[in-house]
Amino acid sequence: MKVCNKCQLEKEDAAFRKWRAVCRTCENMSAKQYHADNAKKINADKVNKNRERYRAKREYLVNYLRENPCVDCGETRVACLEFDHVRGEKVDKISSIINRGWD
Repeated sequence: MKVCNKCQLEKEDAAFRKWRAVCRTCENMSAKQYHADNAKKINADKVNKNRERYRAKREYLVNYLRENPCVDCGETRVACLEFDHVRGEKVDKISSIINRGWD
């Protein structure tokens, strides 16, 4: 049995995470309160991280296309390359694939 440092209640060891002095219930309440108090910042950080991830993937793709012309027709202009020389069935447009975050 351990005593939670936050609620001061005595609880079973299973109610605590390993090496923690605060019970899981108090830990969860603290996390929910933190997220409620900082929702705008957390959401802004997520948006910024997603934008940066999208920019990095787009930059990678443009650099790849600049260095690797179309193997079928030899086209080198990035704006013209759409990955549409498909043998079989086309999976999706490359812009849609990038937007959904395929790696």
